[in-house]
Amino acid sequence: MMRKKAAVVVLVVLLAAGCGYRFSPGGTHIDPALTNVYVDSFPNLTGEAGVDNYVRNAFIDEFRTSDRFSLVYDKNAADLVLSGTIAGVSTAHVSYTKTDVAREDRVIMTLDVEFRDVRGGKVLWEHKSLSEREAYIVHSDPNVTGSNRRDALLKLSGDLAEKAYRDIMSGF
Repeated sequence: MMRKKAAVVVLVVLLAAGCGYRFSPGGTHIDPALTNVYVDSFPNLTGEAGVDNYVRNAFIDEFRTSDRFSLVYDKNAADLVLSGTIAGVSTAHVSYTKTDVAREDRVIMTLDVEFRDVRGGKVLWEHKSLSEREAYIVHSDPNVTGSNRRDALLKLSGDLAEKAYRDIMSGF
C-alpha cells in the first residue's frame, strides 16, 4: 500500500513538472543570419531630462547579455536596429498622509519601440504605447524624493527593456 501511494505521489509530481506555459524558443522566428544589433537613441518627447539615456542604456544592457544577438556600437555594422521614442512620462499620487500630503507617487513611462532588419528594411517587431509603472516614496526632503524618482525611472527603463526583449524573442 505504501508503494502505491509513493508511486502516485511521484507520478503527480512528474506530471505537474511537465506542465506549464513556455515562450517559443529564443528568436527562432528571426533569420539566424541576423545577429548584430544596434540600439539607437530614443528621442525624448517628454519634459523628463535624462530619461532617454536611462532607456537606451537599459536596452543596451538587455542585448549585451543576449545569447542570440551581438551588440554593435556602429550602426553601419548592424543587421538589426532597435529604436524608439519616449512618448510619455507621467506621475500620479498613490497614497497620502493623514494631512493630505502625498506619501507615495507612481511614475508611468510609455515607449514606442521597433526592431527592424536594416538590410531588408522589414519591421520584425513593434509595440506602440509599451507602458509600465513604478511607485516611489515622497519624502519631506525634495532631494530624497528626486533620488527616489530617478531610481523608479531607472527600474522602469530596465523593466520596459526586459519586456520588449522577451516579446521580440517570443515573436509576440
